[in-house]
Amino acid sequence: MIPLIPLLGAAAHASGLLLSDEAVVPLQSVDVTAYVAGRITAGASVYSFDDASGEGATFVAALPTGAAVIRLSLQRDGGELVVADSAAEATPDAASDGGDDPRDRLAGDERSTFTAQIPAGEPGELQITVDWQVITAATRGALSLTIPLDDASENPTAADASVAITVAPAAPLEDAALTPEGALEWSEDALTAGWSGTLDDADAVALSWTEQAGQMGVLAFHHRPAVDPWTGIEGDDGYTLLVIQPGADDAPLDKLFTFVIDTSDSMAGAPLAAANAAAETWLPDLAEDDRFNLIPYASQAHPYKGRAPQATDDEIERALEHLADQEASGLSDPEEALRAALGLAEDTIQQRTFLGCSGTRQGTEHDGPPVADAPITTEAGRQARMAAYVVLLTDGGASTGVVDPDAISASLQESDRIRASLFAIGLGADADMELLSRLASEHRGEALAVTSADEVPAAVSNLRDRIRDPLLLTPAVELEDGHSAAPSELMDLSAGHELIAAFRWSEPGERILTLTGVQNQADLERTWTLTLPEERDGLPAVALAWASLRVADLDAAYASGDDSALAEITALVETWGVASEYVTLSFSADAAQGADATAMYAEPGAGCGCAAAGGRWSVWLLVLSALVSLRRLGRSV
Repeated sequence: MIPLIPLLGAAAHASGLLLSDEAVVPLQSVDVTAYVAGRITAGASVYSFDDASGEGATFVAALPTGAAVIRLSLQRDGGELVVADSAAEATPDAASDGGDDPRDRLAGDERSTFTAQIPAGEPGELQITVDWQVITAATRGALSLTIPLDDASENPTAADASVAITVAPAAPLEDAALTPEGALEWSEDALTAGWSGTLDDADAVALSWTEQAGQMGVLAFHHRPAVDPWTGIEGDDGYTLLVIQPGADDAPLDKLFTFVIDTSDSMAGAPLAAANAAAETWLPDLAEDDRFNLIPYASQAHPYKGRAPQATDDEIERALEHLADQEASGLSDPEEALRAALGLAEDTIQQRTFLGCSGTRQGTEHDGPPVADAPITTEAGRQARMAAYVVLLTDGGASTGVVDPDAISASLQESDRIRASLFAIGLGADADMELLSRLASEHRGEALAVTSADEVPAAVSNLRDRIRDPLLLTPAVELEDGHSAAPSELMDLSAGHELIAAFRWSEPGERILTLTGVQNQADLERTWTLTLPEERDGLPAVALAWASLRVADLDAAYASGDDSALAEITALVETWGVASEYVTLSFSADAAQGADATAMYAEPGAGCGCAAAGGRWSVWLLVLSALVSLRRLGRSV
């Protein structure tokens, strides 16, 4: 998934700005409250402005990364509450009719920025409230929530700011930290944090906490709306969100890392130096029984070894010398380099010559390489199943060899017989992120864009931590009678990192949930019984999570050339207000609308949580507080 979720709106890099034609309207205060239950956070950011003119203005807010806006409302001088309506800017035929192709305007680092047009009204004090929600999964063994406050010093004065966060954990708490320092209280089953100051005091407030890790298991959240916002049908589908959790004591799989580094002419200077520094950081961090290879490339690939060696000190030193000998020159052929990476990794895994013994086909006595996808049994009786990762670092795209994205995609899918995961780091403005994102999504990985060579070390460190200890290879979840699963494929489950999946379903009752994958050199299959609820409503955040994951899948399909995906992307964005790479959501409000106005989902009174008429923040708190007693499914797998 991903991998990378943009939020709604136009470019901006600051928060809490109200921009009129004449000047920045002074921000008086910003107050943020958030409630975290299990893995779902519901938040409200309230911005108060003084002396707002009666003219229209543009409002900019920065929200937690990956958040979805569920409601925008404004109030002038304590008067009538106005709830905004929304419309997606892209249309299904935007590309086909000769107009602007959304694929040419990716959001990039605007992902956490929300922008709205505020209508004209009576001058005076203006209060704008943005209700949002975000799904949180553990990374590096911890959970975190960061509330951005940075206004880039654009406001005339330093506004007052406050942040209040309440956490109802899914497992006993072991630790918590708040930055900057503030009020922090926690026990095993509850956590409260608060901070107050001015916008000069902090760019963001970050809360992190660690929950007690058990054995591999699953958290399940459900929502069954009275009227399904997606279909508009009463009593239609429900939604289930699954959080797959790694076990604390599970042994990591054997690993093979192949590092593919662009050394074409455009990488001369700081980019290639950053790539070398990244390799010098990552390779020595490998465990000695990890396997690795290094493939610098320009118009040709120059592998370090034909078979991946163990990550001994001597091998790493020679590999780094091999990379240091490369000079930045020539054109770039990533297709050949990636095809070589996949082919050499397959040769290593299938032939197994590095084990020092002859591999045999599972269940036979014939020497030789095994059939595809079959494990090898060594003379010591050990089955060899390996997690294969390819990590690409480039500042461009394809300039020689196979350059057509469809052809590159087809070639790599044909070459990937070991189901390797592909991760890509695109360096600078010329990196072909559309191609990198497409290839990563097709190979169960992620693509990350960095703007400068200075950002490469942090990107490499984050990626290294994400994939260094895989516990479950090629995981998949299936819900009996569930449909419209998102994402279509899951990344490998690694130590300290949770995975998220969501389903739609048509009928309540008991259903079987199945988790499969490869664990400890053997195929794994575990099942649980889920009770899909009869009750209506429950947790609207679950439906939003499904929509977000579904949009990410469709974005990948659209990037791959499936123009038909844009129609469903647009419908999802309009219905749910979720984030898309290619379709943005604009908000406007009619001063004639009153407090009974519908926000986004359904007809008034339809009972779709905060988005329905009369929805209030207190409703979200009541709904989420019910999750305090959440049970964790299958604590052993």
